[in-house]
Amino acid sequence: MAVIKNWNKQYGTGSVGTALAISWARKLQNITKIDPKESANHKGDQVFLIDMMIVKTSGEEKLKAIRMQSTSSRATMANGM
Repeated sequence: MAVIKNWNKQYGTGSVGTALAISWARKLQNITKIDPKESANHKGDQVFLIDMMIVKTSGEEKLKAIRMQSTSSRATMANGM
């Protein structure tokens, strides 16, 4: 959580904050329920997808996703990957 909190929002291949944010967004995307009728006119629209992830997930779900990410990141680092 500290990495995200202190992240300067700069991106790059070496940015841990960017990697965590992308992984977190992917987890949120997997749990976001979007009605196909809502997304019919928004194929490939990343802004729409992000808006839906914000609106359609609860604070609890957002925290759960970041906690899952933190756990998997620690496991990956512990395994030397």
